[in-house]
Amino acid sequence: MVRYGRSIKQTGHTRALARATPSTARRRVALVLFAAGVLLIAALLTHYGVARVMHALAAVGWGGFALFCAVHLGLFVLMGAAWYALPVRAPGVGFMDFVFARLVRDAGSEALPLSQIGGYLLGGLALSRRGVPASLTAASTVLDVSLEVLSQIVFVLLGLMLLRGLGHASTALVAPVSIGIATLSALIAAFLFLQRNGGGRLSRAALAWLARHWPAAADAAAEFGTQLRLLHAKPRALALCALLHGCAWLGIGWEAWLGLRLLGSPLPVTEAVSLESLLFALRALAFAIPNAAGAQEAIYVLLAGVYGVTPTALLALSLLKRGRDALLGGATLGLWQWLELRRARASGVRRALD
Repeated sequence: MVRYGRSIKQTGHTRALARATPSTARRRVALVLFAAGVLLIAALLTHYGVARVMHALAAVGWGGFALFCAVHLGLFVLMGAAWYALPVRAPGVGFMDFVFARLVRDAGSEALPLSQIGGYLLGGLALSRRGVPASLTAASTVLDVSLEVLSQIVFVLLGLMLLRGLGHASTALVAPVSIGIATLSALIAAFLFLQRNGGGRLSRAALAWLARHWPAAADAAAEFGTQLRLLHAKPRALALCALLHGCAWLGIGWEAWLGLRLLGSPLPVTEAVSLESLLFALRALAFAIPNAAGAQEAIYVLLAGVYGVTPTALLALSLLKRGRDALLGGATLGLWQWLELRRARASGVRRALD
């Protein structure tokens, strides 16, 4: 009886530890940050006038909103093409599978209260479900994201060059953004170097430790490293991937120009591109907040005076983007779940026939 009682206590203690795992704590922190961001959005809308923001959104109309969503879908084709440009091939896996997996990736990080890493995992899962080996999916995701960040750096540098032409009111932003971009450039360059060269001694030491304590994980990590080096051995594919991502970033700037025009607060295309480049540069600092809730709106308000746009118009643009992300993300995740149910049913029927 004593032994049984001890086993019950140990089981309860184990469950308590499971509930207090770091991943659970991170999720709780993320949800708290998300809730705080939602409250910040509400506060900003209240301060600048909910009615004025809603009036600006009403001016877009359903036709304008549909056009805004269609343009964004076109950008997903570009981003999917960038991923597809990497030599990731498997039987039966085509171009549209990469576009759909990219849609799932962004749906996970924009339509759900998940971190960007959660979105990467969902996108990789969507691609691996189509038949791409898990190690190759993971390696291509890491490389695609790295090249996307690299092209984003170029995009932000372009935005800074355009910003310098706006006058003295904008110069205060140049120094902090430049420092952030220089730091990010150094980090991404080091990350790409480690990818290409297998991580050096640190990577080998980590693999040796895994081999001793978790052999299956060591095999998976070694295969991941091998796939990553094979992908890096195709410089033309890497250059094409980065180029397509650069075109997508420029498209995001043009999309903001369209959104502001639909809202009745037009900006020149060059200024819209500069605005979006700085938005995403500063938004990257809020990576820990799911969907950058509140951070995106606060940054827009900060940039409003620089570009001569009212905070009301930029808050409306932010809500227009969030509505678009909710619609496209929800539709994507719903379609993915439907496809997964079909696949599961088909698999069950095959097992029953066997």
